[in-house]
Amino acid sequence: MQPSANSDSQDSLELQPNLDAKNHTPIIINVALPIPVFEIFSYCVPENLMDQWPFEVGSRVCVPFGKREMVGIYLGVSTRQDILPEKLKDIKDLLDEQAVLSADILKLMHWSAA
Repeated sequence: MQPSANSDSQDSLELQPNLDAKNHTPIIINVALPIPVFEIFSYCVPENLMDQWPFEVGSRVCVPFGKREMVGIYLGVSTRQDILPEKLKDIKDLLDEQAVLSADILKLMHWSAA
């Protein structure tokens, strides 16, 4: 696992709707990355992207991963309670205002990877 993010296990993946960010608590999101390990990674949404919140599930985001940046798919808000936001890195950018993958396609991909 990379030090840039905490990972969610395959069993805990659920496509979550976007949550309201008006309470100004850190928003922790799940991101799928194109790597040969089935893990979901957690990142924070930075203040400079809050004007674009909520993101659409299935949209692309740019995230730091190790010493490089990668494009991943936003899967929803994390429901894990054991994640400390201060241990996570922020996403770099939201690349799409609309989803490039539908919820049905994301569910199919999750099912086929199980």
